[in-house]
Amino acid sequence: MTTSKLPSGKWRTRVYIDGKQISFTASTKAESIRLATQAAGHLEFHGETIGSVLNRYIDERRNLRSPNTIAEYERTVKRYYLPYMGVKISKVNRAWLQMFVNDLKGKMSPKSVMNVYGLLSSALKKVCNIHYEIDLPKIPPKTYHIPSEGDFKTLIDKASPELKKALLLSGIGSLRRSEICGLLYKDIDGNRIHICRAMILVDKKWILKDYTKTNSSDRWVTLPSEVIDILGHGAPDQRVIPVYPSTITSDFINLRNSLGLKCRFHDMRHYYVSLAHSMGIPDRVIQDRGGFSTDKTLKAVYRNTVKEDEEVYNEMFNEYMMKKLAID
Repeated sequence: MTTSKLPSGKWRTRVYIDGKQISFTASTKAESIRLATQAAGHLEFHGETIGSVLNRYIDERRNLRSPNTIAEYERTVKRYYLPYMGVKISKVNRAWLQMFVNDLKGKMSPKSVMNVYGLLSSALKKVCNIHYEIDLPKIPPKTYHIPSEGDFKTLIDKASPELKKALLLSGIGSLRRSEICGLLYKDIDGNRIHICRAMILVDKKWILKDYTKTNSSDRWVTLPSEVIDILGHGAPDQRVIPVYPSTITSDFINLRNSLGLKCRFHDMRHYYVSLAHSMGIPDRVIQDRGGFSTDKTLKAVYRNTVKEDEEVYNEMFNEYMMKKLAID
């Protein structure tokens, strides 16, 4: 490996890869060497392919991720990576990865591109210690249709008994659909419920698992006694709401459409976040009660709420200033 400064002021590092001399030019010496060193590191994985690296990455996580997550990894491989499984890692560089991403851009949403490419990016980094900065499509800000307090009350009043329970658990307790369907009567202790199970989809079958989405999702939530009464009583191992998550979604969509609303069932959790924030409850408490692993969702919901109130506050400010300045 040799490095030299070019007349242009840039730096060039030459390295032999697969018997060929390849140059890596960058604005700084350190960056030029880094690019060459990273490329040379591919030699360690000369016999590896994209397929072998993806499979190894997935196999190493079978006991660390939920079956649903592993199944999603495997679906992604079958759907998007089969034509590239035989490509040697020694041939994979920034340009190759960028072309792969650019091809995906024309076929799916920006978020889907991030998810599909993220699997390969993670596999290369974890298995081969290879990482490139790729230009990825920007994901547009998500629009939340958070129900008002009046909307939430109407939904509860019009819902069927089972859907009413689900709405209360989500809008007040901030439970996810999977957690709602996984709740057993033995998980209720007085006014507190232990969220420690989830109903997940594995190979097109709904299965009850004794764990939650993340470690932070395993939590205790205190609910009003009125909500506990509505949940009712049953055998210890009996499910409080004996339906599948997909049933909650379909029933909610039918009810929402009949009321002319746009919110999703998952927005009931956002309703909780928005309302708790407006009451001045600390973010740490909101995050713990909702089982959020980070405050990313909280901040996104806050921004959405501020945007909805923006016109009201602007009008209040303008009226105040006109009165102060006495402008006719």
